Amino acid sequence: MITPTAPSPIISQPTSSPDNINPPISFADSGVYSAQWDKYNQAAPRPQPISDEERFETWKLQNAGKSSQWKLDNLPDYAPPSYAKEIRAFHGHPDGTPSSDYRGSFVRNPALENHIMETAPPVMGPSHLVAAHVKFQIKQQFGLDVDPDKTYLTTIAYDHTSHKRPHKGYIVRKISLTDAAMRNIQGEELPSGVPPFRYSTYKQGKPSFDIHEDSRHSKDQPSITGVFNAPDRGRISTHYTGIYTEPSSSSPNSYSAENQVSLSPDDFMKMTWDHAYKKPYDTYIDQYWDANRKEYPTRIKFNFIHAANEQYHNHSLSKEDLLLAERAAGTPHGKSFAQLTPDDLNKPYQPDPGLETKFLSYSGAQSSDIFYVRDKKTQRTLLFMPGNAPQIISSDSPEAMNKWLGAHTADPNNENSFMSHFLMEDAPSTLFYGGIQKRLRIHQALAKEQGADAYYERLHAWEEGAMFDGKRVAAPFTETQKRTESATRTDAYYQFVLNTDHTKNTVIRALGYLSLGTTVLAPLGIAFPPVGYLLTAFSLGAGLGRVGIGIDDTANNRPGGPERILDGAWRSVTPIASSALGNAAAPFGTAIKNVVFKP
Repeated sequence: MITPTAPSPIISQPTSSPDNINPPISFADSGVYSAQWDKYNQAAPRPQPISDEERFETWKLQNAGKSSQWKLDNLPDYAPPSYAKEIRAFHGHPDGTPSSDYRGSFVRNPALENHIMETAPPVMGPSHLVAAHVKFQIKQQFGLDVDPDKTYLTTIAYDHTSHKRPHKGYIVRKISLTDAAMRNIQGEELPSGVPPFRYSTYKQGKPSFDIHEDSRHSKDQPSITGVFNAPDRGRISTHYTGIYTEPSSSSPNSYSAENQVSLSPDDFMKMTWDHAYKKPYDTYIDQYWDANRKEYPTRIKFNFIHAANEQYHNHSLSKEDLLLAERAAGTPHGKSFAQLTPDDLNKPYQPDPGLETKFLSYSGAQSSDIFYVRDKKTQRTLLFMPGNAPQIISSDSPEAMNKWLGAHTADPNNENSFMSHFLMEDAPSTLFYGGIQKRLRIHQALAKEQGADAYYERLHAWEEGAMFDGKRVAAPFTETQKRTESATRTDAYYQFVLNTDHTKNTVIRALGYLSLGTTVLAPLGIAFPPVGYLLTAFSLGAGLGRVGIGIDDTANNRPGGPERILDGAWRSVTPIASSALGNAAAPFGTAIKNVVFKP
């Protein structure tokens, strides 16, 4: 059993006195501990080298709950030699002493898996539906078979005065047709340094390009609209935009007639303008929840108890933890996972009076699907983070759990995945509110400083009600369904850029929310490992009542709001009356219905 009881990776260094620790930045506008942190304004000392022992304790805490095999495969070079031997002995490995706790391999339950898939199929995310819609439209209008997820609107910058053929080019924009449709890409967007005009030679025909090795698309992340920075060197005089599939593996830098699709960018953009995609998705969400609302809590319960059993067999949960998970799920004691039946999961949920279940909140923001279970007698706590690896984290108390969460969120690599469990309205900062993205980054900055660990302890940061808190619920699986349904509806407000966003110059605002990086297909927790499904919902959506963008709320299911913040100033905005639905208001064809709607 591995529990997050080791020193926090936030900083594990001794300090002369916690009272002498100062944070590196002001917290007055963070919304977290502002009353206490505001009085500190001096930079903390820079971190000093720490010992291998301290580094290893940090590594163990950061990877608490991961399987023993993963730890053996990823053991750092500063780990003591005895650690690997201990793990092997724990599993009865021949290199160590046979263990009395040897548990064998996890055994699946195909009958139960099939039952869950039949009664509560995973909800489809908007990009899946849009891809099906775009594929159908392109086939219907242009007679072309394309995979919108693997076909790209691409802009190549090059020097047309060069006599070399093919031209040496740089990709300055590349976005899949699915994303281009969802974001309603209209016209060209070029990075600084690329001339806006197009040389007339290639208005017709399909030119050939050899993409330069310095092209930034192979190194950098694009903007939310697929734009990359121009190269640092090289002459550029014009650009060409076309629709391409990926080049062949034998010539990965070749963009030519061989991989260019016979569909002009202008025709594609007109098609997306004429066919709005949000309305069909709203219809699908309504139909999905009408058909699956009752059965969905059973899917959550299945995922929870499946994760607990799988982690027990890979030794990331103890027998005590597994029994605690069974009590929380209400499944029969003494039955292995392979022996569970649909009736075991479908029976009415009865809360265990010896347990307390809460939904996690961070700095006041409520999560959509993270909950934790505490044994009132022993204080043993299980944190359920759907989609995380591992999904269940065991701790000796809620305070120990919060300390693990502090270490987890201090790692910038975990920022997007953690934010995906919260509503989008809680992510960005406004004039009066420090969003959770800003708060996470403040926490990450402070965590790098020497003495931050002692500083957090002095502030009692890991107690419930401080950085992390919980809201008590009686039925966690039903509550998850309610929060998931709400999230799938409100998230859609920000998944699509509408025609009215263009006409009212609010595209920057709409894309700003998408650029948070965790809105498209963020997993809302129902990972379904046995059959490879990932229930995708959208846990970063939000109502537009607080920061709306002036779009008709009836036609597009976007709530209105008399006061809105646009371009950094307070304005009063009247919603627009036009629907901008175009031809997309017509029902889907049979082929699309078969893909996206449950019969």
